Amino acid sequence: MATHPDGFRLEGPLAAAHSPGPCTVLYEGPVRGLCPFAPRNSNTMAAAALAAPSLGFDGVIGVLVADTSLTDMHVVDVELSGPRGPTGRSFAVHTRRENPAEPGAVTGSATVTAFWQSLLACCQLPSRPGIHLC
Repeated sequence: MATHPDGFRLEGPLAAAHSPGPCTVLYEGPVRGLCPFAPRNSNTMAAAALAAPSLGFDGVIGVLVADTSLTDMHVVDVELSGPRGPTGRSFAVHTRRENPAEPGAVTGSATVTAFWQSLLACCQLPSRPGIHLC
């Protein structure tokens, strides 16, 4: 996850982290170590850890990047890969989300609308109407 340094609300040792250059990795490691110090900036990574129970918070790697060029958006890159098969190759997916955001905002401006539309879509599933938490 990358955003302008003003968009972070960091705690503990990350709060003292400084961006010496225009693009600085503030954290790279297990999501479990990131969530307590960036609770408002690690929700997508925490959701990935929950969605991958075989990996969990210790197996999913989170990267938090301060990038001074990102004055109007938050960027979330998600990379997934499976185990290597008999040919030595593995399944892989890379997706990038660019969420418009006001300068210094922790939440992108499209987040609330996207969340609300997702809830509405869940409530209209013909096979299982309603919201189901697993």
